[in-house]
Parts: sequence; structure tokens; C-alpha cells
Amino acid sequence: MGEPGSKDHLTLGVMYQEIGSPDEAIVELGKVLAREPNNVTALIYLGFAYRDKQFYREAQQSFEKALAAGGQVAQAHIGLATVHLARHHLDAALDSIGKALQLAPDSAQTHFIAGNIYQELGDNEVAVLRYEKAISIDSEYKDAHFRRAVSFINIERWEDAVYELRRTLEIDPQYMPAHLELGKIYEKRQDSARAIAEFESVINLSKENADLCEKIGLAYKTGGNFRVAAKYLERALQIRQDDVRIMTEIGSTYLEMGQSEKAAVLFEKAVSVDPDCAAAYQGLAEVARLVGDSEKEVAYLRRAIKIDPRCIEALHNLGTRYMEMGNYEESALIYRKCVRIMPEDEHTYELFGALYHRLGNLDSAIYQYQKAVSLGARNPSLFYSLARAYLARSRRFIFRNALYLDLANRSFQDALALDPTFNDAPPDLRRHLYRIAEEARLLHPGRFLASWTHLGFPLLRSFALFENAVAIHTSFAGFRRRAQIPLYNVSEEYTVKKGSPTLGILCGVASALAGFYAWFAHAQPYIVISAGALAGICVAVGISRAGEELVFHDRDSHEEVFALPAVRGRKDRAGDERFIDKLIRRIKRSAMK
Repeated sequence: MGEPGSKDHLTLGVMYQEIGSPDEAIVELGKVLAREPNNVTALIYLGFAYRDKQFYREAQQSFEKALAAGGQVAQAHIGLATVHLARHHLDAALDSIGKALQLAPDSAQTHFIAGNIYQELGDNEVAVLRYEKAISIDSEYKDAHFRRAVSFINIERWEDAVYELRRTLEIDPQYMPAHLELGKIYEKRQDSARAIAEFESVINLSKENADLCEKIGLAYKTGGNFRVAAKYLERALQIRQDDVRIMTEIGSTYLEMGQSEKAAVLFEKAVSVDPDCAAAYQGLAEVARLVGDSEKEVAYLRRAIKIDPRCIEALHNLGTRYMEMGNYEESALIYRKCVRIMPEDEHTYELFGALYHRLGNLDSAIYQYQKAVSLGARNPSLFYSLARAYLARSRRFIFRNALYLDLANRSFQDALALDPTFNDAPPDLRRHLYRIAEEARLLHPGRFLASWTHLGFPLLRSFALFENAVAIHTSFAGFRRRAQIPLYNVSEEYTVKKGSPTLGILCGVASALAGFYAWFAHAQPYIVISAGALAGICVAVGISRAGEELVFHDRDSHEEVFALPAVRGRKDRAGDERFIDKLIRRIKRSAMK
């Protein structure tokens, strides 16, 4: 029997690609191209095989060769579009799919891929229209129905999304992603019975597919739904009982759920199956940390690092533990090792900054924090730490106080951009945050509800209530200060503080006595007049402070945030009564958000 010809290799290559065996397809199609370098069909199918293997550069070259060899071929443009989409080169993907649409305007696949590109661009309205066109050409195109449902979900058209998902399941009752998305929608609607039914459908369909159960579990874990994640991962472990990777994933999921004892059992089982599993020792270290056993935590982390010396997460945790134990030299050595292993890791520099900050080396701490920011770190805690370092620096260098305060304020504003509801703000920094928060960031466009003034010692205060903040203006002798206090963290339970006129009256009496003494001593007239005026002002201020004040506190730290004069029951100040009632309602509404 003679050697197979190019046609036979081409047939085999196409068959292997269509049944999902890209490795075999690459071998057979390579034999075709060795004899016929410009075989367009072989080049196109080779491009799809490379794409399925995620060899995107080789796939792009193959499709471009096909276009150069055979002119304008719609499949080659489609292949290029999918490669550009996978590499997130969306402009190039749009250009390629546009050319494919010109060549094959009646191809459902082409419209479907165009929809995928627009969906990735975030233009879900256009994506819906593209999927609709694909469905009009092929009404049984289940992937188009499903992706159209995803676009509806993205724009919160829930009823349309449910319709498309159900239509997908009519075409293919075993289409698991549709069951998953339906379950999520029902869960969002708090329809737990239907949500559980959809999730159970997925479990039943995938009960023998450990890889799929694991992927679904990890997806839910990433989304923060740890209960459902644990259920899928446990099903995967039932199928592959000795898979240490699944064991460690379930253990870390249990840790997220606060079930450290269950987590410890899984991590210990993983170690018994594979004594060189670094992830399992990291999990055991976290369990030890939660129960307060520092010695075991350090031992487990050192064992994990011995197995995998480049495990950056274990190194970070060990360095942090040494820092908390006061072993700063060991902590610094570990962080330097992290820098050598991953010089572009921003979290290492953040931890290094925390170490220098604890040691009181503020210049080095600020440098390390800034390095983390320059590498792309964008977590609020980093900017809060940087602001705290600048504040400490401002207290040490009085002559450059304004400069460091300004830098601290900028860091606070960067933190607020990432944490607009103050959820991550340390309690000891909130008072400063209240002072520097920008109105444009914290106030929704709302109408000015009330404004009034109150004479207090020694400031004149004016209040304005907005949608989710109260603005307070204070002024004295030409100096003005304005603060916007967000209502997110203010408790609606206020306390009443009784005022006292005693101090003002005593000051007034003292000033009057001084004036009489000056008069009897034949002092200059302006001294007597000044003493009398001061006595009158002190008495007036004392009387003004005789009323009560409503003191509002921080919801978490219970520290005083601001105080309003109590005016309840006074007929001539009815507007202030409404102001306080509206303020309390706004505080409650902000807390619910």
C-alpha cells in the first residue's frame, strides 16, 4: 500500500479538528502544507487548530497566509477575528469580522462572532442585534440564544434574559451554562426554590465530569458564593478522590466560610496524599493563624517555602508574621527575597512599606508605598497607609507641615475614589477623611433642603443637608472652613448634650470687675470701654450656649462626628425641626445602601 496523499492527510486533518483533536489535526495538516504550502483549506484549519491550542501568534500567521494564498476567504477573516478577540485586540477583531460580513452576509456564525466582539466592547445593545440576526438565519443556534441572554443580563433586562435562556434549554436541555445563568437570576430574585432546581440540574448533568464541577466551583468561589462553590468542588472530589488540588480549593473555601476545622481536615488529607503539596501547608498555616498558634503557622509556612522556594504568597505571609512578632530583621530578609523573585510585584513593596512604617522610617515607608502605586497597586488600604505616613511626617517636620498634609489629602482622595463608602477606612482616619472629602465625590445632585446659623463659642456655624452628606461651614473673625460629612457611617442614634452658660457668665463677670477696677484706678477710657464690651460678649455667648445640642456619632467607633443645636419644641424654629427629621431619615437611607 502506498503512502497517503495530500488529500488523505487533509481529510484526516479536517476530521481531527472538527472532532476536537487539535494536536492530531496539526500533525496531519502540517504534512499537507509540506507538499502544498499554499493549500488554503489546510492553512485555515491549521489556524483554527492553533487557536484551540491557544497558540495565537501561529494561528494568526496561518490565517494571514491563507488570505495571501487564496484571496478573500470569509473563514480566514472569521478565524482572524476570533484570534484578535481572544487576544483582546478588539479594533482588529472588528475590522476582520467586518470583512467577513461583506463576504458572507448570510452566515449565522459571522453575525454570532460579531455579537461576541460587541459584547466584549460593552456595547450590549448592538450585540443583541447581531445575535438576533444570527438567530433569524438559524433559529436553533443555541450559542446565539445563550449569548443574547448574557447581553440582556448585562443591561439588566431580566425577563428577556430568562426567555432566551429557556429557549436555549428548549434546543438543548443539557446546556449547562444556561442552567447556571438561570440559577443566578433566580438567586438574585430571591427565588431560592427555582435557583436550587437549576443548580441541581447542572450538578446532575455534570456528576461524572470532575473538570466541569471544579470549573463551576472555582467560578462561584471567585464570585464570592462560597456555599455553592463548596458543593461543586465536593462533587468533583467525589469523582477524583485523590486530587490534592481540589482538596486545597475546598479547604480554602471552608476558610472563607469561617469553617476552619473542616478546612484543617482537608489540608491534612492533602498532605497525607502528597507530602510535597505547598498549597496544603499554606492552608494549615492559615488555620494556625486563625487559632492564634504562631509557632505552628511559621513552621507550616517554612515547610511550604522549602517545597516551593518561589511561592510568593507563602513568603508574604511569613514576612508579615515575623513583622507582627517583632522579628523585623527576618521580615526584611524575606521581603528582599520576594523582590529578587518578583521585582514587579506591587504587594511586596506595600508590605515593605508597612515594615518601614512600623520601624518609624517614614521616608523609606513612603518610598516603598509609592513604588507599589507606580507598579499599579490600586487597593484602598495602600492609599490609607500612604496617607497615614504623610500625616506622621507632617507632625515631625513643622516647617513643611503644609506640604505633607497636602500629600496626605491627595492620598486620601485616591483612597476615596476606590472606597467611596468608607468601608475600608481605618476608624482612626475617618475624622480626617470627613474633613477632606470632596463634595463632588460624596454628594449626589440634590436640592438644598435647609440652611440656618447658630451662634456658638467661638464659631458661627451653617449647615446644609444633601442627598447623602451634611455640609458644615464654620467661620470666625474672617477665617472660614468647610467640611462635608458623609452619612454612610453616621449612626442615626444621637445623644443630647446639655449646654452650660456658666463659663460665659463667669468670664463676663471677671471682665466687668476688671473694667470697674480700671475705672477706679483712673486707667485710660478705652481700656474701661474694651473691658465692658468683652463682658457683654462673654455673657451673650454664655447665654447662647445654655441650650442643648444633638451629638451624632460614628456608626463603628462611636466617636463624636458633629453636633447640631437642639431646637425641638420651639415654635419660631419649626424649620430646624424639619431639618433634623430629614437628616435622620437620610442617615437611615444611607445605611441601607
